[in-house]
Amino acid sequence: MKIDLILKSIGRYKEARGEFSAILKMFLSPDSYAYMRRYARTGRLPHETKRETERRERQNFYNLVNYLVRQGLVEKRESGNKNFLCLTANGKERLFRHKDVKEGVRFKIRDYGVRKDEKLKIIMFDVPEVESRKRKWLRDSLKQMGFKMAQKSVWVGRVSIPVDFLEDLRDLDILPYVDIFIAEKLGTIVN
Repeated sequence: MKIDLILKSIGRYKEARGEFSAILKMFLSPDSYAYMRRYARTGRLPHETKRETERRERQNFYNLVNYLVRQGLVEKRESGNKNFLCLTANGKERLFRHKDVKEGVRFKIRDYGVRKDEKLKIIMFDVPEVESRKRKWLRDSLKQMGFKMAQKSVWVGRVSIPVDFLEDLRDLDILPYVDIFIAEKLGTIVN
């Protein structure tokens, strides 16, 4: 009873009638599952023609471009009788930041200016999966400093550990997941 009243009140709006009938057809007909699967596969609503789908997609594209212009990420430029979209400085910064995050290199690898050392250092870490980008940064930094991988999370090397590296570990909040050992004597332990 209440559903009928709601449906009738929605149906009163003439501009919504086409969409409303499509929604009714999709959800209330016996073929609703097939309609939904077709929409998921093709991106087209069941009642839409190919031309209407292309128009909707074109409109979505223009909406996206206008949104990017309003955000100051893209600007429109004219050259002769052609229009171009160009990234602004803000847009380039956002793009590179997004690329860095996507590729997992947002945390820049620094040159710590490491020195060779007599004592063997063993660095072990267990950085959680949630912090996988930081873990990748840690591995790349250790490799850059001259450490060799014994296992994925165990690295060894005869390199002095720079204070800047320890500060970066603290700044990235992964210092609690990292253990650093210094081996003073090497060889097998004998009773």
